[in-house]
Amino acid sequence: MRKAILLALASILAACGGEIQSDSGYEDAHAAAVTAMDIATEKGHAWTTSDQLIEDAAKAAAEGDETLAILLADEARVHAELAVVQADNEAATWHDRVISE
Repeated sequence: MRKAILLALASILAACGGEIQSDSGYEDAHAAAVTAMDIATEKGHAWTTSDQLIEDAAKAAAEGDETLAILLADEARVHAELAVVQADNEAATWHDRVISE
């Protein structure tokens, strides 16, 4: 059941592109993505898609396309946040099914 909920959440966020903060600049979007990616990495669940998206965001920013850079950085943040949700879900599932009280 939890996996179904996680997959539904991932689909919804992917379809809408996550929550995009149009009032922040690329630097803020990049910092938020990196922070989320660090948290996912600490949990041992970083997705490789986040790395590629943040690289693409940096490239877009270097080419002067700040709008695309923000969108890509926000997408990297969403992927990292979903990785954290997945890590927490898997830890809870493991605890519920493996650890006996």
